[in-house]
Amino acid sequence: MKNLLRKLWNDDCGAILTAEYLTLGSVVVLGGVAGLNAMQNSINSEMQEFGNSVRSIRQTYAAPGFRAGGASTSGSAATDSGYRGGSSSGASTCTQCDLVP
Repeated sequence: MKNLLRKLWNDDCGAILTAEYLTLGSVVVLGGVAGLNAMQNSINSEMQEFGNSVRSIRQTYAAPGFRAGGASTSGSAATDSGYRGGSSSGASTCTQCDLVP
């Protein structure tokens, strides 16, 4: 019995593997947390950029008039009046729309 206890006391098989697995697991968990945090920040940044770009879209349309020979057509223009972003007024000025009297 004393010989068996001495063998068990001196047996250290598996002790190093457990410490290595614990260290590897800690590194993986810490790296995963840092990676997920970086991914969260980049996704939030992209969503903010997308929201700002959608907010600053101006929906304006203008078609110039046309004159050929004795015939002519008048131009048209449409402006999104709900636009409130940026430094411009949001109105579109078409210099070619005034071709037709």
